[in-house]
Amino acid sequence: MTKVRRLCRVFDHHKAFSECGAKVNPHNYKEACLLDACSCTGYRCHCAAYRAYARECARVGAEPLNWVHAAWCEGPPPQWLNRGGRKGFGRAATPKDTSLLNIGALPKRNNSRSRP
Repeated sequence: MTKVRRLCRVFDHHKAFSECGAKVNPHNYKEACLLDACSCTGYRCHCAAYRAYARECARVGAEPLNWVHAAWCEGPPPQWLNRGGRKGFGRAATPKDTSLLNIGALPKRNNSRSRP
């Protein structure tokens, strides 16, 4: 199981959200969690999805219990998250052709032409 999936499985597998699952479908929140965690190099990017889910659960009367710790959104990151050599787990977009980043390499506009 990848680290991202492991971070986002609290929606389905933790007692913190046990009451909530019957009232609010976690599917879209879990998808958002996966997207957030994959597009980030930190380890708390997934927390926005959990926060939104907890807020919706509370709104419908199913207050989640201690979800902040269950979802690793507070305190130190879990030990397994730091294994593997990378600090984060998302994929930062890095262009292969760095010449595209050099604005000076762009062609200059020819302003010497007369306009009709």
